[in-house]
Amino acid sequence: MSTWSVPSEFTVGLLATTDWGASGSRRRGHGAADLSQGIHSQQDLTRALVSICGLGQFELRVNGSNVSDAVMEPSWTNYTKNCHYVTTT
Repeated sequence: MSTWSVPSEFTVGLLATTDWGASGSRRRGHGAADLSQGIHSQQDLTRALVSICGLGQFELRVNGSNVSDAVMEPSWTNYTKNCHYVTTT
């Protein structure tokens, strides 16, 4: 027997394939795609989560600023078998 642990929380990715999506593709000169998705909130946000899957690597920017110092995310995978995604706040 042990004492109860303190309450905690966790987040999982979106479960339905229809929940995933982006739009607004344009090509840059070096061949990388530039995808953008506008999000507008009527309320003041205190926290937001972004789950992103880039086939290859990606850089996530919000209002022009990189949200992470990580580079070359997600890790390499065999895209015919699975695709990794990253969730960031």
